[in-house]
Amino acid sequence: GGGSVVGAEFLAKGPPWDCACCKVKCTSAETLMGHAGGKKHKSKSRTALAAMGKGLDGQPLPPPKDDGGKEEEATKVAEAGVEFAAVKKRSDDGDGDGSDSEKRAKKDKKKREKREKREKEREPAAGDAEPAKKAKREDKDGKEKRAKKEKK
Repeated sequence: GGGSVVGAEFLAKGPPWDCACCKVKCTSAETLMGHAGGKKHKSKSRTALAAMGKGLDGQPLPPPKDDGGKEEEATKVAEAGVEFAAVKKRSDDGDGDGSDSEKRAKKDKKKREKREKREKEREPAAGDAEPAKKAKREDKDGKEKRAKKEKK
């Protein structure tokens, strides 16, 4: 919204600059406000506010209306949709449970394979450029030795 921060009540008003909701410590009011504008803070703040029975504005949520159980049913459907979305996201990852360690291992393996490929490309095959470099170096050394002999 316009100038207001979600979960402002979790932010320190003075030093030490910390966010009680996210357990984050910042070095200045500016960095704390930068943190407050981030996705993680907003998400954690919304969750914490809801757990405290408050809306995004910090005001108490209105008591639930008796609608014959329709709202409860709608909540169950919404929760099922969230669970479905979470399961779908994990299956889209293509690595099973979507754990960070598996993702890290996969990424590290790719990096290692790429590095090995680069190193292999740099190595000359048997009878390639190395002997040519060596011959060139020997020829150069031979010219230098001849030049020294001629000066004498």
